[in-house]
Amino acid sequence: MYVLISLSRQKRDAKVNLIDSEFVLKFFRDTEEFKSYMREETEDKCLAYSPKKRYTDGELKETKSLLVEDVFLLQILDRPSRDNLLKRKKETTGASNRQLSRVLKIGRDVLDKVK
Repeated sequence: MYVLISLSRQKRDAKVNLIDSEFVLKFFRDTEEFKSYMREETEDKCLAYSPKKRYTDGELKETKSLLVEDVFLLQILDRPSRDNLLKRKKETTGASNRQLSRVLKIGRDVLDKVK
């Protein structure tokens, strides 16, 4: 019993070190070089936030990117042409499939299949 208590105290009191700083600092001459490296501006886009423009259905109908002479044109186009057109509309507006299906009056499953 005493052994278990002392081991649990050791675990609790031990300093948790999640990062091996020695390993990281081996890549740099000194800590100042590391600090200057960390301050450098980068153009990485991995965590950059870019807000999307959200449209109401009315705004979406009025956008020039959604101008289709006739909504029925989408229904009579052959499948590859229609899918290509829908793909461009999705990319330019950034609207969801659900919203585009309401505005363009086509089934959402059609938009879901467009890749």
